Amino acid sequence: MGDFQDLIHEVQEKADIVNIISRYIKLEKKGAGYVGLCPFHDDKNPSLSVSPSKKIYKCFSCNASGNVITFVEQYKKIPFMEALREVASTVNIPVAITKAEQEVKKNQKYYDVMIAAQNFYHFYLKNTEEGQLASEYCHSRHLDPDIIERFGIGCSPKEVDLLFKTLEKQNILPIDMAEVGLVRLSNQYFDMFRNRVMFPITDLNGRIVGFSGRKYEKSSNEPKYINTNDTILFKKGQILYNYHEAFDAIKKADSVILFEGFMDVIASFRAGIYHTVASMGTALTRDQIKAMKRLTSNITICYDGDEPGIEATVRAIHMLAPEDIAMKVVSMPEGLDPDEYLNRYGASKLQDVLLNQTMSGVEFLYEQALKHFIPGNIESMERFKAEVFHALQVFPSLMVRDIYLRKMASLLGVSLDVLSHDMDLIPPPSHPDVNAPFDPIPTEYPFDWKEPEKLRKRFNPKPKYIAIQKDLICLALHHQDRLLEIEHGFNDHYILDEFREIMAKASHRVLKKETIHLSQFASELSISAQAIYEELINPEIEPDISKLDSYFEWFEPWPYERVLQQNCTNMNDDKIKIAIECKQKTVKIKKKE
Repeated sequence: MGDFQDLIHEVQEKADIVNIISRYIKLEKKGAGYVGLCPFHDDKNPSLSVSPSKKIYKCFSCNASGNVITFVEQYKKIPFMEALREVASTVNIPVAITKAEQEVKKNQKYYDVMIAAQNFYHFYLKNTEEGQLASEYCHSRHLDPDIIERFGIGCSPKEVDLLFKTLEKQNILPIDMAEVGLVRLSNQYFDMFRNRVMFPITDLNGRIVGFSGRKYEKSSNEPKYINTNDTILFKKGQILYNYHEAFDAIKKADSVILFEGFMDVIASFRAGIYHTVASMGTALTRDQIKAMKRLTSNITICYDGDEPGIEATVRAIHMLAPEDIAMKVVSMPEGLDPDEYLNRYGASKLQDVLLNQTMSGVEFLYEQALKHFIPGNIESMERFKAEVFHALQVFPSLMVRDIYLRKMASLLGVSLDVLSHDMDLIPPPSHPDVNAPFDPIPTEYPFDWKEPEKLRKRFNPKPKYIAIQKDLICLALHHQDRLLEIEHGFNDHYILDEFREIMAKASHRVLKKETIHLSQFASELSISAQAIYEELINPEIEPDISKLDSYFEWFEPWPYERVLQQNCTNMNDDKIKIAIECKQKTVKIKKKE
């Protein structure tokens, strides 16, 4: 691929930033530069300044800034590589297709199948008797025609294989329908979704990758919702519902509200709040956090108020706290979800709750710990203290620590010195393994983490993938012209936080066009990262870059192995034995093939 950073620099230098930005907004000459209305917020007076000499733009109201490539990327809401290629084409610089783009191109036929299915569902809703019944249900849920159009809502028929027959007439292969989760084979092909209101789900780039079907007949004993399972296109942990559609609103608000489900997003839209996404369930992932951070550093969590929702909120707080994010939490009143609250109290009340009735992450954790507190009960007091101490380790601000230790001292009837002493006895948190099963609240005090059982250790693929990532990092540092390519290939699936730190600091140096001197680089790292760095780097031995593709192929299964490993934490020994046997049998079958 060559020196990727040199390619970016060459495109930036040769491209006419004024000419390209003028294709999208009107610019006027002012002094040595140009000004125009900023497209990234609700600009009334020209706030965007473009400097042709420095090759940059800057908004002095919303602080949006960057170069010609990032402008096209942000304005058109397209991937960086697509923006780079578009700008490069204006100055006749060829840009090779990346592995990720090749994957999109390879999967284009599947995206076309999903578009055909969404068109069918939408047509069926608006033009059939069954669709009329589904429309009446939508009306009862306050989904008016404008909302139906905005969110592409449709309806699946009762007939067992009508979608299959319709798509087959369009020369779409049955195997392709099955690959994207639209049909299933059992003696004959039949539709996966039947007799449901259909909500299309798009990926971060706005392509339809799946559906959620909601039953609308009360007599049905089927599950309320059926969602597309993971397919060649649909990866639940990489999707944020409404992300692409809310791109501009999130940038303009410089904030995003994170919900649990898509009906919460639709309810907020009905209330006039547009900078919202949903994590399609309660398990927030690193990929989803990374996607939100591309647009804003202000995130408000609004999950359900039931026990799973509270647990998910606690988990999200712990995941977001180290991410340099201004975090808020909304607890919906009366245990209502946003849709229920909107229908009961109206748009202005919901706006007030979501925008004004927020609390900090540490305050939410404190309030949750307080629920377990029983005055005078020593066990309860110790549990409460342990939970708050754990929260304060997540938010290591001395001011926050002082405020909450004083609150606890007053509540428990002990001195501040006693609590401070107890807090100091707790070992400092180690760098967490971000892929490990998450357990945010300790069950006893002091903390007592037990080693996993011997059987669980057998079902632990992590050491293998740690070794692979070490080799990849070693390749990146020895071949710095390929470092950004390798860093991109990790896709944030780091096994250890130290790996993430090493690659983040290294890529930062490369982006600044600075050479990384391997013998000196360790001094820039934390102590734990230094230990790993010194273990994997030998300045005298240069690894073989020709093995790069092989390393990524070996590493590719890690996200799936991680899920299996996490699932094992909730299994009893018998179930783990079965899982291990199934895995071994699968390996044997693959070897025979």
